[in-house]
Amino acid sequence: MGLARFTIKASLVGGIIYYSVQEGLWSKHNESLKLYEKIHKNVTPYLKGNIPTEITDGIPPIPSTADLKYWLLTKWNAGVITSIKFVADSPSHITKAYEAVSKFTQEKTEQLIKSE
Repeated sequence: MGLARFTIKASLVGGIIYYSVQEGLWSKHNESLKLYEKIHKNVTPYLKGNIPTEITDGIPPIPSTADLKYWLLTKWNAGVITSIKFVADSPSHITKAYEAVSKFTQEKTEQLIKSE
């Protein structure tokens, strides 16, 4: 039973990944925007026509392709800046981690020596 369950789950995940790659989700940003535009065109009319307004009143509308493109560009840049900052600060992070581990090890060693 466990092997069958694992096989089904792995097949579903593999299928989702394969489909998303084929549709262009993981390719260049232009392809991803085309996929989003396709989803936006297909989902928005369905949501407007089939879901009662009492449910959708508090939900904001699906962002347009232009809004998504702006959001992706700004968040991408913020992610790149944060990553570069982390790499630039990594020597100090490594030094602090080394000092913390050394201090912890020294304290535990001293406690063991005192307890004997």
